This record gives sequence, structure tokens and C-alpha cells, in this order.
Amino acid sequence: MAAGPAVPSSPSPGGRDPSGLRVLQVVTSTQRRGAETYAADLGGALANRVRSLRTVALAAGGGGASLPFEVVAPGSSARSPAALRGLRRRARSVDVVVAHGSATLPVCALGTAVTGPPFVYRLIGEPRYWTAGRARRLRVRAFLRRAAAVVVYYPQARADLLARYDLAPDRVVVLPKGAPVGVVGPVTEAERAAARRALGLADTPVVAYIGALRDEKLPEVAVRAAAAVPEATLVVAGDGPQRALLAATASASGLDARFLGAVDDVRAVLAACDVVVLTSRTEGVPGALLEAAMAGRPAVASDVGGVREIVEPGRTGELVPVGDVAATAAALVEVLVDAEGRGRAARARAETFDLDAVAQRWATLLADVVARADRG
Repeated sequence: MAAGPAVPSSPSPGGRDPSGLRVLQVVTSTQRRGAETYAADLGGALANRVRSLRTVALAAGGGGASLPFEVVAPGSSARSPAALRGLRRRARSVDVVVAHGSATLPVCALGTAVTGPPFVYRLIGEPRYWTAGRARRLRVRAFLRRAAAVVVYYPQARADLLARYDLAPDRVVVLPKGAPVGVVGPVTEAERAAARRALGLADTPVVAYIGALRDEKLPEVAVRAAAAVPEATLVVAGDGPQRALLAATASASGLDARFLGAVDDVRAVLAACDVVVLTSRTEGVPGALLEAAMAGRPAVASDVGGVREIVEPGRTGELVPVGDVAATAAALVEVLVDAEGRGRAARARAETFDLDAVAQRWATLLADVVARADRG
């Protein structure tokens, strides 16, 4: 992806001008998931601040919605030797590599070793949940120490990383998870009406679940909680191995549940719903909640990771214990009483995550990383 005219930017503390940088972003696959979507948004915001920026995927997506990223080794898996070789070739012609998500960490650590450019790793999950076993923790520690900088979303994640992996404090940087709030407005009444007509929804409460249908997300909690909300319909945007079981659970409980599979754009789902539910046992700062807040939708979410960065209890939504169906159902009922007011507060909260300002901080960080590498 070629950069447009560079916007004015300050040199990094090391004196490097960000507008001269050639940046390579690396994601796991072309599948439209949280890490990949955020890399696309960040790349768009960074592109006019650097000389050039391109985003590549280590593997093709596994079906469903996808993003138009180049795949470094078509037909190979993300951690294959072919993917490593493909990444290494592309890294030779850039100044800095940005790795998004855990699968990219070992590939970028090895692909930039010895003669490659410095790389920056963006942590997207909870450090304490991410590496449970000792052997894996030691491997991850070795890869993290290869990174010129590790970016986390919130202060507790930084504290956990430092305690768990004994990293140099000046290499772990807190940068908030930006969102394109300047170009994405709240849902309008016309959008809401059109979205509900398209899905055949009645004028009753609509709960949206947006995410993968796999164990760590605990989607069954969302289904059972929605079933306890009077007259509610559950709209599920996402796919995964638990889909059939969840559909059976919804049917057995009498819940009107619409399973849409992976969708290219969740805007229509957010337009149709009144509240978003997130039931994960682990999260970083979830992109689904930021998208919901941008659209002006409140949320009920598990109190894990950096969720509190977005969901403010009593104002933009409610937080509940992990796996607690009764508490989740009660919180949904409570939020629905004033979904519109809480949605306005959620939008105001989202505006504090402006991606344009975050991208400027990324540009400065990358310039500093390259300046340090130049100094040896």
C-alpha cells in the first residue's frame, strides 16, 4: 500500500522523521477478525505519515469474510517454513516490521533475526491467559525479547508482561486501541429501520453477539442469557465449531436466534440491535466493543482484560462475572431500560479512542525504534 502525501509530524526522540519510514505490517491471515481488521484500520491511518506501508498475511483465511491482504506464501500455513521465507524476503526492503497477534510473533522474531529490520509486536490479548504452560512461556519470552518494542493497550497488560516475562521496561509501551470515530458515525434511525427490515426483526429487544463461536468466547452464556430476556431476539455475527450446538440450545430454550455466520461488515448488525453482549473468558480491548460504541450501542460484557477501557458500568453498559448466565441476563434487562441513553454515552466514550491521534503516536514510536536500530 503506497502512502499518500505525508502529514506534518514531529521527529522521534531519536531524531528520525517518521515520514521517511518504510513499514511492513504482518497479520496471521486474510480472515476478517479483530487483529486483522485493526491492522487494516491502523494501516490506513498510518499510511500518510510514513513513506510507504503495506500489510501482508502469513496465510489465507479459513473461509467467510476476508480482507484484501497479500499472502506471503499461498497454500501454506501461517507458521510454515514457506511463510517464514516469504516474510523474510519482504522484510529486507523495509525499515521496520509490525507484528499483529500471537501467531505472527515467532515468524517475525525469526524472520527479522540477524540481518532483518527491527520489529514491533502488538499484543492483543491478556498476558496471564496467553501462555499457561512453562515451556510455552519460555518460548514466548525468547521471542518477545527479540522485539524492539511491545505495544499493549492498557496499563495492567504492561504490568503483567513485565512481571511474567522480565522484559526491559522501556521496551513495553502502552498505546490505546484507536478507532476510526472521525469517519464512522452513530447509527441513524433510518439505518436502524432498514437493518431490522433486512433481518425480518420485529419491534422487540434485539441482542447482538459478535465474535467467534468457540470455547474461549463462551457463546453459550450469551445464548442462555438472551433466552432469559423477555421477548428478546439474539443476532449472532460470527462462526465456529460451536454453531450447531448453540443453534440447538437456542431452539430448545425457545429463543429466536438468527445465526448469520461471518459477515463482511457488522455495521448492519449493530444498526439492528439494542445492546451487544460479550461473554469471553479472556480479552484484550475487544474491537467488537469499540465498533459497538462507535455505532452508539451499549454493551454487557465479561469483566476481563481491558474491557473496562470501553465499558463503564452504570454509564455505557454493564460488566458481569465470567460465565454467569443469570448476571448477564439481568444486566441485559437493566441496559435495555435505557439503551438509547447508554448508547449515547458509549459513543462519547469511543470518541476518546480517536485513531488519528493514536496513529501519530505509532508513527513516533516506529521512528524511535528505527533510530535506536540505526545507532546499534
